[in-house]
Amino acid sequence: MQNFKKISNQAFKSFFVLLWVLACLPCLPYLQGSLQAKALTSGSAGLYSICEIRENQVQEKQVKEQEKEQVKNDTQAIKETLANQTQNLQKIAQDRFQEVQGIFESLGVYIISSATQDAKTPINLASQNQTQSLSFADFIFQIADTNILLLGEKHDEKSHHKAQLLIMQALDAYFAWQGGECKRFALVLEMLGSEAQSHIDEASKSKKQIQKENLKTALGWGKWDYQQYKDIVEYAFYAPNFEIIAGNLSHQEISTIYKGAEPIAGNVSTSAEVKERISKIISKSHKTNDATLLERLTQVQQYKDRRMADMLLKSGDFVLLLAGNYHITKTFGIPLHIEDFLTLGAKEEKAIDKNATSPKEVANIGKTPKTLSIGMLKAKYLTSKRYFKKYGAQILSQYDYILLFR
Repeated sequence: MQNFKKISNQAFKSFFVLLWVLACLPCLPYLQGSLQAKALTSGSAGLYSICEIRENQVQEKQVKEQEKEQVKNDTQAIKETLANQTQNLQKIAQDRFQEVQGIFESLGVYIISSATQDAKTPINLASQNQTQSLSFADFIFQIADTNILLLGEKHDEKSHHKAQLLIMQALDAYFAWQGGECKRFALVLEMLGSEAQSHIDEASKSKKQIQKENLKTALGWGKWDYQQYKDIVEYAFYAPNFEIIAGNLSHQEISTIYKGAEPIAGNVSTSAEVKERISKIISKSHKTNDATLLERLTQVQQYKDRRMADMLLKSGDFVLLLAGNYHITKTFGIPLHIEDFLTLGAKEEKAIDKNATSPKEVANIGKTPKTLSIGMLKAKYLTSKRYFKKYGAQILSQYDYILLFR
């Protein structure tokens, strides 16, 4: 009996399930469509999400391309602006060059070049075709092709200082005219000792605050007649592309050397012949034959030349020296020390403390970097003399150019 009930219940459940299935059959298409719709909706949402990302990527790319194009346009605009500025600068520089040329020529300066001659071969003035007369423009074109320019002078000759200033201005304008930029200049002055360099450096930090009437004091200018060099110094100090460098020994260094310093190391610059030439000139100018005094003064002169040569080689791409004619001669002056620095730079030189006073100690002379070689620079040496007939033969064998004032 119990088994019969159990079977009946199972049959009843099966029959009920069958009826439920039969009742749901008409609804299957709708159910299927609903599921498909749901799936499509889900898929569309995913596709939309992908498309949205893709669209954003495209937009970002377009923005980047637009920004890149804008940068390109801005760069081109900047280039055009710079090109226009360069053209304007070159036009101004060209006009300035011509203006300076006219002023220079009004000084009545006759320029002779012996630069093509061998420095060791004296020039026979009987054959004038061995020298070359130059126009001011050709003269500037030639001396601009150099790293170091030595301008000689007679210290109290105003016309020499006017010519020096005009040469500086012409070179400044020439570089801007040719290159479209203001080339950096280093101006080394014999008139300033090393003790003035700290004053120069400090003054250079506040150029706009220093009035011209206070410039002499600001630079620590010493015994030299400032009025002779006023225009030169002012032009170099206030020009943005000039740097003033004290080229000479300090008073303390000169005192130390005079008391009895050891001879400086060298080869061509310290030969007996060179020292003899210097001694003769000093003997004549100081009207003395005292051997001890002449030896000491010759030593001081050589140390001055060595210091200025050192400053020239350490300074910038283009460096200009203003010094007395005797300092720039190729036969016993600074050029020989430059040659020694470049060819014997590996040799160590003795040095002392700045405050040393012992007679056997050497003044503190800085050394030029040892990496320099003779092929790295060209140097031109100019001098200024009024009496060509008297000095011509000697001068043209010592200098590359001579400026003759009528």
